[in-house]
Amino acid sequence: MRQWIFKKWWAAILLASVSLAPSSRGADSVVRATDIQVARGATNTMPIYLDSVGIDNGVQFSLCFDPANLKYVIAVRGSNASGSTFFINTNQLSSGRLGLFLGLPTGVPFNPGRQHIIDVSFRSVTGVPPASVTVSMCDQPLSREVVDVEANPIPANYSNATVTILGTCSYSLATNAAAFDTSGGNGSVAVTANDSGCPWSVANPNSWITVSTPLNNTGNA
Repeated sequence: MRQWIFKKWWAAILLASVSLAPSSRGADSVVRATDIQVARGATNTMPIYLDSVGIDNGVQFSLCFDPANLKYVIAVRGSNASGSTFFINTNQLSSGRLGLFLGLPTGVPFNPGRQHIIDVSFRSVTGVPPASVTVSMCDQPLSREVVDVEANPIPANYSNATVTILGTCSYSLATNAAAFDTSGGNGSVAVTANDSGCPWSVANPNSWITVSTPLNNTGNA
């Protein structure tokens, strides 16, 4: 009888231990920037999302970009970040590095799933030719980190974004003809481009014509 009671009591302890054990979180959190397109000289907004595992309370990271192609305009809270503390670090902006921190009130987690946390607006630099440039998650001026409701760091992954700079270059020539006698001579052709960043080159298949200016340039010449 005592042996049966002991076995039943021990089984109850094991059952309680199993029921009280924390469940697995599954996949890590992900902070992801979103690919965008922007016309040359125009502004567009890049949404930043947090793929939350349900215990995430705060996130900080930096965005690194080429300031020769993009200029930072503004950053604001996303649609799922109302009531959060939001901080922007622009100390290294001239080098193309922007720091961002966003945290919910103490003890409050983000709901599980994809959460729209920040919108960052960039302007394409005037004169830049069409291109694809990367905006990467980096660690300066603020290092990458996601914390839980007890302010403990939790595993997270970070996803970069591509900004496609759009624009069509067009060109015109001041003249498309010139006449010389048998002794030859000098002439010039003015090139006009619709943007100072539009590249062009000269092809000269004729051995009896010498081009005295650079064969590659951008903008007007």
